[in-house]
Amino acid sequence: MFVSTYPPPAAPVVRTYLDKIFSAFTSVVLVGDLNSKHIAWNCSSVNTNGKALLTYCIDNKLSIHYPDRPTRFPHNSSPSVLDTALTKLCSVSKPLAAPVLSSDHNPIYLKFTYSPTSPHLERSTIINTQTGHFSKPL
Repeated sequence: MFVSTYPPPAAPVVRTYLDKIFSAFTSVVLVGDLNSKHIAWNCSSVNTNGKALLTYCIDNKLSIHYPDRPTRFPHNSSPSVLDTALTKLCSVSKPLAAPVLSSDHNPIYLKFTYSPTSPHLERSTIINTQTGHFSKPL
């Protein structure tokens, strides 16, 4: 399962939403601007969401992948890495932050491989974790 997400900056990390995604599928790649800061992924500070996300990943044996360079360059504070990838049983390359947009954010690029555990691909399912406004099958 591939999931792209963006929780608003003031939204807390909600374990039940993450549980729905990571427990429903054998292999998962979740990427996006998670608005979570932690020194574990090259941020200069730690916020509440960063602590919660790191704890969730440790508790659930998930991997956190992040670029070596910042992905956000705010006008009023230090650059930070907000765009990351969380994976479960999926191999991914080291993400790269690429300055290709005229924005305060740089997207990340990564390669991943997926090998289904059965001869048939897992059936596509959309899990509505919030409003579903941005849920769309690939």
